[in-house]
Amino acid sequence: MTKSYVHENQEPTIYRIYYRKTEDGKVYQKSDENNDSFLVFDLKIGFKQSWKYTDGDNQWKVSTGDDFETIKLEDSSITNCRSYYYDIPEAVDDEHVKILAPGLGLISSSSLAWGFSDTLQRAVINGLEVTIK
Repeated sequence: MTKSYVHENQEPTIYRIYYRKTEDGKVYQKSDENNDSFLVFDLKIGFKQSWKYTDGDNQWKVSTGDDFETIKLEDSSITNCRSYYYDIPEAVDDEHVKILAPGLGLISSSSLAWGFSDTLQRAVINGLEVTIK
């Protein structure tokens, strides 16, 4: 099976993260630091479902949100988004949420403990650049 990963980070001082999507709707992540890949998103799993994975020494629990969400970004709204909540039950201050939008992918990643987030600013969709204000 051929594994193709999509590059996420552009900053050269930060290790790179790659994603691979399988035909059954599962998305795996790996990084330059660790050659192992793990299930980070399940696009076909139902709402209020969860699974666990190990990343290094950490055992993560991932839970899906209650329903589809509409995400408002300035003057734009993106419908049918899915939330994935990440937690290491034995640790504190690690909780975070990632939001995926149909046709765009990862649009937001937020720390629930620290209050910071990264949100999509622009994307190229079918060759057309879209800026999200």
